[in-house]
Amino acid sequence: MRKIKSASEIEISKTRNKRIIGVVLLLIMGFSVVGFAAVFTGNGGNNSGDKKNYNGIEFSQDEYGLWVFSVYGGEFKTQSYPTETEEINFEGELNINELSGRTLYFSSDNNLAISEVIYNIGRFASRYQEACITDDNCENDLPVKTCEDNFIIIKESNQTKAYKSKNCVFIEYKEGEEILASDKYIFKILGIQE
Repeated sequence: MRKIKSASEIEISKTRNKRIIGVVLLLIMGFSVVGFAAVFTGNGGNNSGDKKNYNGIEFSQDEYGLWVFSVYGGEFKTQSYPTETEEINFEGELNINELSGRTLYFSSDNNLAISEVIYNIGRFASRYQEACITDDNCENDLPVKTCEDNFIIIKESNQTKAYKSKNCVFIEYKEGEEILASDKYIFKILGIQE
């Protein structure tokens, strides 16, 4: 038998489902924009098939200019090649197994940056959900989480860097470097960069 849910539980469930659908749609829209941009800027066919090797991992560019590579038995796509992110400082140790079977919370002021991360890393978590790190200015009745939870915070700053504090990963970027900063995190957590 199913448990009878209160009106507030039903509303919370509906809101959560809407957010998940929203994030998926944002991912689709973000990668569509990248694809169209690549086609219109001429990167759509010029770099297709370009292959490089980084730390023993083969990267190839697809028809949209995205770098495709395989690790952990899966295929990943980033807008940046690892050498483009080498100068970005990342403090702290990451382990992809920390996400396994757990919820990944995120907060971002940039939809493209978080889409890049969720597309590549979200598959390791049991689910992902937008949340707030503090009660301050928490909108849309989002849950408030702490660094005891797996939490990724992406925000604009005066310098591009990333660091881990407890279970929080902070990705800070200067304007125009949001994708580079997100890709640095992806390369770091997947063990491509040290």
